[in-house]
Amino acid sequence: MGDRNELWKIAWETFYDASYYEILFGETSKNWQTFDFVARLLVAFTVSGSAVSGWALWNDEEYKIGWVIFAGAASVISIIHATLNTNDKLKHYAQLSADISDVKLEYETFRHELSIYPDFDVDQNFKKHQRLREKFQKVISSYTTDFLASKRVQNMAQNILNQKLGIQE
Repeated sequence: MGDRNELWKIAWETFYDASYYEILFGETSKNWQTFDFVARLLVAFTVSGSAVSGWALWNDEEYKIGWVIFAGAASVISIIHATLNTNDKLKHYAQLSADISDVKLEYETFRHELSIYPDFDVDQNFKKHQRLREKFQKVISSYTTDFLASKRVQNMAQNILNQKLGIQE
């Protein structure tokens, strides 16, 4: 027979990790949405307003350089937006968020079951833990860090989680 306390410990660790990734994927998804919105907005402003604004501003030396910089920046961001496959990233993070949320909820339910039935069968519940852990690993294996999941975002996700769980560092 296995160790009840060890099962509690590993169930907590995976629950914690799933909770962390749920926040991280959510924050990264927000970053991609913001990037997508800003890129589309800049392109819309420059494309729809280019001819009219460009002609009016082109004749005024004060605004000429500003318009060139603005239009150039919009073009560069548009190229980056397309090159980074932003739409695919948005779909990917939406799927990752949904999948990890499911895993976290299953772990939360699993931990509730362990607490409601304190004399649980360790071996049977360890097998359940292993199945849940495999689901967790499958979700995490489809995640690769990108520049919008920066160290700052990772630390923020960690802090949000610790605050939610009342963990002091």
